[in-house]
Amino acid sequence: MQRTEILAIGTVSLLSFALPAQEPYRVAVSTTPSSFFEINSLRDHPTNHSQSYCAFATPAGGDSLFEFGWFYRIAGDAQNFAFNDDPTNMLVTPTTYDFGPPATGLNVGSMSLQWTDVDGRGFDATWQIDIAELASDRAMATHTLSLTNPTASPLTIEIFCYLDIDTDGGPGDVDERVNFNDRFVVRDQTTEHFVDVGVDPAPTAYEVDDFFADLDGRIAGGAAYDLQNTGFPFSPGDWTGAMQWSLTIDPSATTDIEVTLGRNVCPNPFGILASVSNYGTPVPGTLGPPRVSATPPIVANQFEILIGNGPSNGAATLMIGDIPQEIPYCGITLYLNPWTSLSIPLDAVGSGSVPMLTQCAPNLYGITLLAQVFTIDLGSTSPCFPIAHSDRVEMLLGD
Repeated sequence: MQRTEILAIGTVSLLSFALPAQEPYRVAVSTTPSSFFEINSLRDHPTNHSQSYCAFATPAGGDSLFEFGWFYRIAGDAQNFAFNDDPTNMLVTPTTYDFGPPATGLNVGSMSLQWTDVDGRGFDATWQIDIAELASDRAMATHTLSLTNPTASPLTIEIFCYLDIDTDGGPGDVDERVNFNDRFVVRDQTTEHFVDVGVDPAPTAYEVDDFFADLDGRIAGGAAYDLQNTGFPFSPGDWTGAMQWSLTIDPSATTDIEVTLGRNVCPNPFGILASVSNYGTPVPGTLGPPRVSATPPIVANQFEILIGNGPSNGAATLMIGDIPQEIPYCGITLYLNPWTSLSIPLDAVGSGSVPMLTQCAPNLYGITLLAQVFTIDLGSTSPCFPIAHSDRVEMLLGD
């Protein structure tokens, strides 16, 4: 996918289009004394559920993410197992794990833990952690669990991801999602601290409960436990949650699960959640209509406007504005009043993206950005112009 970077312009001046255990297994990534991510321990045995393993620090102290861990169960197993600290078959990269601010030259943006033949069960796994957006008011970590089946038979497996979130370094958490589709938000009761979790693919099941109800213990407590799709809404308390994926991995194939955690301490005076929707009727071209969408437009974080189904290795014109309108003319319709237009290069499958980064500013909450894509296409259904276009994507800025 092609990416384009441009400078901030237009009515939203605070928005820019630009451009992240055991003691031997420790990583801390920091740019300020009050913002860091670390792995401080791994479970020392596949059935041990008493250790913490990941943390985000908050400016107020404490952890906004206290625990994060992966578990598995192969078809026929009588219990779930943790991906654990097994020096006999685990490789950690890089091999030095304590890092300071960039001025020291020791800062790092990623690490991976690789298991060959996990617990002797015949599959391989890699836990890749990529850090971005690390600053005094925000941080983001993307966790990718890659599962490889090197055998000649399909692998049927359940995967679990467990999180203990303390949004402001304490137990006063609330959530504002009614299901675990592909994103949920956990915030403190002042709306000034939140942890945003994005998931790909969407999980098969979820469960949310208070820390003292020991959801962690149910997952790794010696039984073949499945998540119960319960716990929403949750308020207030010490939030813990888990997701479960039911997978079948073909022989010699690899499957990825991605969980992205974003910590933000930008004050949100209105409690507005970021959302994306579409409006209007596209005009198709040779391959059908161009597509425009966006990742959640979270204030003080990066999001992306995504373009699809354009001409291979061609270009698209992206219109951006914040005032809706509907001007039809000879088979095409402009769905916004643009304050800028960009030429976006597309890759071989006709896709492109524009990274967008917002500052921490309360007046951004509730602003709706609009975008529409146009391409030159001789197969357009317009009787007047060789132009195909998308519908309008509407991006509500929030948490």
